[in-house]
Amino acid sequence: MLGNATAARTNGLRNRLRNDLMRALNEDLRAHGAYVIDMLRKERPVEYFKLVLSLIPPETEAERSPLGEISTDELREMAEVLRERMRNPPSEASAATGTPPTEPAPAAT
Repeated sequence: MLGNATAARTNGLRNRLRNDLMRALNEDLRAHGAYVIDMLRKERPVEYFKLVLSLIPPETEAERSPLGEISTDELREMAEVLRERMRNPPSEASAATGTPPTEPAPAAT
C-alpha cells in the first residue's frame, strides 16, 4: 500500500514540475520568443529541428492500427454484418459441422 502512495506523490511532483516548466517556458517565449527562435534556427539548426520534432505528438495506436486503412463505409458494412450475426447467430448444427453461416444481404443505402 505504501508503494502506491509513493507512486502517487511522484506522479504529483512530476506533474507540478512539468507545469512549472511549461509556465516558465511560456513566459520566456512571450518575452523573447520570435527573436530567440529565429536565432536558434539560424545559428543552431540541428537543435531547432530537434525542438520542432519534440513538439509533434507521437503516433497513436489508432494511427498504427490495421483498421486505419479501412474506409468508413467498409467499417460500417463490417459493423452491420457483425450486428446481424449477433441478432441471428448460426445454429448449433452449422457450428458443429463447420458449415459457414450465410452472409446477410448488404444493407440498402
